[in-house]
Amino acid sequence: TPIAHFAWMPNRPGASIVATVLPFMAVAFGGFAVLTALALRYIRRSAAKIAEGESRLRHLAMHDPLSGLPNRAFFGERLSQVIMDTGMDGSVAAVFAIDLDHFKDINDTLGHHIGDALIGVVAQRLVHAMRREDLVARLGGDEFAVITTEAADLEGLHRFAERVIAVLRAPYSISGHTLLIGASIGIAVIDGQTTEAADVMRRSDV
Repeated sequence: TPIAHFAWMPNRPGASIVATVLPFMAVAFGGFAVLTALALRYIRRSAAKIAEGESRLRHLAMHDPLSGLPNRAFFGERLSQVIMDTGMDGSVAAVFAIDLDHFKDINDTLGHHIGDALIGVVAQRLVHAMRREDLVARLGGDEFAVITTEAADLEGLHRFAERVIAVLRAPYSISGHTLLIGASIGIAVIDGQTTEAADVMRRSDV
């Protein structure tokens, strides 16, 4: 005759702990994922801002603030590259050194603000007169330079220089003043045999 009945109920503490901790773990992992996403987004934005700032600083360092054209440093880098390229592939390039005539007289008589405005217009005329592939730079003061890889022959370059001089000699209307200036252009041809651009420099003065 049975005296008593015993029932064994297994105790599973691990399951209880998991059931208790699991919601907190889910919240923790969710928060970590959100923080990671925010951190990555911040890093990407910071990197983009840094790259943009570096690009802006390089642009300021390599461009003339008055005319917006590449400056002497930019011109020097491009010229070195062009000389290297012509030596490697045997192509021909040319450099125009442009100096404005009577610009100092305008600066002295009408003021620097008129001279600065004149420089800006001269820069626009030069850019419009050249091909898109050509580099137009302001070296400083009233000195400009152009690098072109379209240099068929020296006679053609002289004709092109004359057209540029005609463009620059056309009257300027700035702040109610009609201004007339001239221009001098030196031409240097660069090819695979040229060691220095100044070796074949010719000058056309007006």
